[in-house]
Amino acid sequence: MQASGFRLFWVLIVVGALFVVRTLGDLPSTVATNFAGGGVPHACMGRGAYAGYLAVIGLVIPLLTVALVGRRGGARGGQWWLGSLVIGLALGIHTLILGAHRIQPPQLSTPGFLAVLGLFVVGLVSWILRWGRAARPPG
Repeated sequence: MQASGFRLFWVLIVVGALFVVRTLGDLPSTVATNFAGGGVPHACMGRGAYAGYLAVIGLVIPLLTVALVGRRGGARGGQWWLGSLVIGLALGIHTLILGAHRIQPPQLSTPGFLAVLGLFVVGLVSWILRWGRAARPPG
């Protein structure tokens, strides 16, 4: 189980990085990144800043998650699955932002956002039920 989680994590890192690099140019120079009710944008950032933000969300945070949960020792491979969930969330949000910019003015898909968030929550609850107790510190 640990080996498959480890492989999935690194496949998602590599494939996700290639996907982001390939699709970043499809976004305008100013990217709508925060959306209000109904999917209407109300905050933007430059494409370069967005790329940095996405690197933190999709690379740095998953690596920190793996390192911190792995230090607990009890999760035995669960850290790779949790890191993969975080990568999946970042890639799902990036995909939604790409889709939001296919129309003008940009509009985020509310059903798409709820689906991505729902999948993440289901995965997180599953992770907690499987590895959550083992990852807790003793006492």
